[in-house]
Amino acid sequence: MEDKWSDLGNFDAIYDEFEKDESNNVTQDCDKVMIDSTNNLVFSKKNKLVSLIDTNNMIVVDTPDALLVCPRSSNQKVKEIVAQLKAKNDGRAFLHETVYKPWGSYSVLGLSERHKIKNISVMPEKKLSLQLHYHRNEHWAVVKGIGPC
Repeated sequence: MEDKWSDLGNFDAIYDEFEKDESNNVTQDCDKVMIDSTNNLVFSKKNKLVSLIDTNNMIVVDTPDALLVCPRSSNQKVKEIVAQLKAKNDGRAFLHETVYKPWGSYSVLGLSERHKIKNISVMPEKKLSLQLHYHRNEHWAVVKGIGPC
């Protein structure tokens, strides 16, 4: 078997790389119901139902903090969306919902002007730095045995 290299730098490359169903749709993780829909790329979270009707050559990417829907032929314009977010200093252009650190990772579960709720996973033998916050309180609950291995 020959090794194959593919730069998955855009949605076309992802579409080409993944297995397609009988209607040439690529779906990852989600449950799907599609009626008269072909050549689509759909990513969403596990067990979420995504339904497409009369939809052809589209990209649907549903993440916890963003939803993208566009024709596959326009997938390079995602860079323009990112540029607009950066111009507005929108944090979603710089950080994903899950942030990886040398000590583990955290995911933002809830966010408002006055609070931020995070799920923090600390790897074995690692520790967090001590920090002092002048404008908010911190409350911690330790749950052992949950999180990435």
